[in-house]
Amino acid sequence: MVPISAVFAARTDVYLAGLTSYRDPEPYTDEWVIGFAQAAEQAAQTGVRLARDAAALGDQLLQRLVEHRRRRGTSPALARRDAVVMKILADLSTHPVLTTESAATRYGVSAVAAHRALTELADAGILGRSKKHKGKIVCCKADAHLGLTALAERANRVGVGDTDRR
Repeated sequence: MVPISAVFAARTDVYLAGLTSYRDPEPYTDEWVIGFAQAAEQAAQTGVRLARDAAALGDQLLQRLVEHRRRRGTSPALARRDAVVMKILADLSTHPVLTTESAATRYGVSAVAAHRALTELADAGILGRSKKHKGKIVCCKADAHLGLTALAERANRVGVGDTDRR
């Protein structure tokens, strides 16, 4: 879901005027209800687009993983659906930031298995690694998924036309 608040953030004056009108002795609410419905529709449309784009991105990243595994000579090139690497890949749109510990807990596997899957996805260029002081890896993040979410939020704030070609 894309929050409706992102739509209202672009039009705070309209949002606040609508809230203020409820305090009037004889509130005029028609415009507020219409504006709220339009904002909800815009957020929903953005959410549908985000879901479609995330599914397409998932397909592209699966292909990237398969190609990476082929180049490395890993057999099978397409891992089993129940493999940790595949579970993580399938969940990136809803869980784009992971640590070894969070992946191990989420998927009920050892820290070693989780680390191996995250490393494979990072080596394939699917996950980025965030480091803190002295080069220690803190977490892995799906930058492409985070970018899609940021773009969807921006579309809700400024309108889809601004993000059509980016």
